[in-house]
Amino acid sequence: MSVYCGIMIFYFSGTGNCRYVAERLGMLLGTEAVSMPGIMKDGRACADLSDELIGIVSPVYFYGLPTIVNEFISRTDLCGKKIFSVLTYGTKPGNASGKLRKELRKKRIGIDHMFEIKMPENYTPIFNVPSREVQDRLFREADERIKRIPELLDLGNYSEKMSVFAPLTSALLHPLYKYGRSTRKFKVTEDCTGCALCEKVCPIDAITVTDGRPQWNVKKCTRCIACIHRCPSSAIRLGRSHRHGQYLNPNVRYEWVE
Repeated sequence: MSVYCGIMIFYFSGTGNCRYVAERLGMLLGTEAVSMPGIMKDGRACADLSDELIGIVSPVYFYGLPTIVNEFISRTDLCGKKIFSVLTYGTKPGNASGKLRKELRKKRIGIDHMFEIKMPENYTPIFNVPSREVQDRLFREADERIKRIPELLDLGNYSEKMSVFAPLTSALLHPLYKYGRSTRKFKVTEDCTGCALCEKVCPIDAITVTDGRPQWNVKKCTRCIACIHRCPSSAIRLGRSHRHGQYLNPNVRYEWVE
């Protein structure tokens, strides 16, 4: 691995998959993994990074990027940095890497290395949570891919092979996420205990617990559905999410904000 004047990895994770990748990669590269919403919530400046190599670890949402990742990029001075990315996905990545490249290009920033890793699917309004057997297989395969990243960073430009249909898939389906993130679709059942964990884990502070019941205080959210997966009483619903189970990466230690 070439010597860089500092390495930093930033990640966004609602259910732990990207944190899993970022922390393991950080161990291999000898650096820490920092939560994007965490650093933005703390009010720490994102404009004085001294690190030469910056990693961005993000999930793929509807074949594109989560809005919070776009916000992080817009608020962070990455000019003059070497950038690499790792995108995790459950079904297919689509053209999410291309969308990330486009976001960076808006700030006249290039990216040389773009990796993609399949992880357990967890968008339960649509998909079922995979069995533990399938999860364990995906974790093993992910570990092997993560181990290769440091050596690939020493090579020339690298990006995963993309399906010829990927750009079309992203163009057709990512707008469903971009324009369909209304918080009015969240429902809370009588099983709610008022524990306020949903309020604590929301990466954009979109939830306020009032009189023992969560209320969404913004019209649109990032739609990470951490509130659904972290609810101890399975009381938060979005579509058919309650039918498809809850998921948290079992290899990650969870604090309030991922």
